[in-house]
Amino acid sequence: MEKNTDLKIERIPYEHYIDYSRLSDHVHSLMEHKERYVPCTGDWFDELTEENSILMGIYDNQKLIAGFLALVPSDEENYANYLDSHIDLDTVIHMETAAVHENYRGQHLQEQLMLAIEPLIFAKYPKRVNALCTVHPENSASLRNVEHAGYQNIAFVPNMYDNERYIYYKRLPYRKLPD
Repeated sequence: MEKNTDLKIERIPYEHYIDYSRLSDHVHSLMEHKERYVPCTGDWFDELTEENSILMGIYDNQKLIAGFLALVPSDEENYANYLDSHIDLDTVIHMETAAVHENYRGQHLQEQLMLAIEPLIFAKYPKRVNALCTVHPENSASLRNVEHAGYQNIAFVPNMYDNERYIYYKRLPYRKLPD
């Protein structure tokens, strides 16, 4: 697929989070192996607030075609609880879920969104420097994007979300926001 240079990456305002939820649900509805992806819908979506989350999106002519969610986890839901090594729960940010419209796959949009959201995390949550995400072991596209964004596989969890997941880790760099 030819790379589209007209795409625009920007933060999704809280009042437009529903657009991401719809995209996430659409992506999930088309998947043959639905267990490989947890859509941002239902109760999970209802728990998102302006205080505990950041959404980045990629737009093509003002249409949301990809999105990525970062979330401040509760202590109970924190992925660090699955790890043998100690990571202070108050320093963890979850790099939660990506959704890319089927017409735009193959352009590393998940990777681009993960990297674009990092300075926003630092600005909003400066102590949240330990980024954790999960990926289904057979989701090869997400595995490549996460690894290209600098994440390292640090654990295998056989039963998370009633499914197998890898936990990936990245220490977030401190970056200045653009002027």
